[in-house]
Amino acid sequence: MVQTNTAVLPGSDAAVLRIRGTKKAIAITTDCNGRYCYLDPYVGARIAVAEAARNLACSGARAVGVTDCLNFGNPEKPEVFWQFKRAVEGMAEACEFFDAPVVSGNVSFYNETPEMAIYPTPVVGMLGLIDKRAGNKRQKQIPDQVQLRVLVLKNLYPPLSDREISRIVQHTLGDRLDNKGVRRILEILVVDIETGDINAKKILLLI
Repeated sequence: MVQTNTAVLPGSDAAVLRIRGTKKAIAITTDCNGRYCYLDPYVGARIAVAEAARNLACSGARAVGVTDCLNFGNPEKPEVFWQFKRAVEGMAEACEFFDAPVVSGNVSFYNETPEMAIYPTPVVGMLGLIDKRAGNKRQKQIPDQVQLRVLVLKNLYPPLSDREISRIVQHTLGDRLDNKGVRRILEILVVDIETGDINAKKILLLI
């Protein structure tokens, strides 16, 4: 709890903090899938940004800013520096597309053992603004008696390429992320939550 302003605790798609004296709130989330970035650091970093924006949208928030924590192996190795370069390029493109400026961050290199480096892991921390705070937007711990609404909005992510079998057998990421489709769906979701057409407590979002 941050000075008792926490409206939604961590564990949902995003933590939500009220802004006292207003009907506004802020939502905060972090995201990254190291497997995506290992397969394609450029696309993986873009997906991390899009996923963070989706988490905010499920809380009724629009992204306003980003911080990051870029975790990689030894940059003196050409393949690791290439991973770093491509991840930064992908993150920059996605942040610009979603109008979420990167205001701070840090880089952690040399994360490896003599045998191997960690997966490239450019973690995205994203802040969003909720214009009209209308109760808690929480995605977990849904009571059994509540009827769950399942919204299948669009298949925007590779269907199998992030799975364990793909990591072992195929070593590929597959299709590319549709940023325009993600942004369109997220705006629809935020508006519907603001107007009450969607109760975020009763949604399983499949995109």
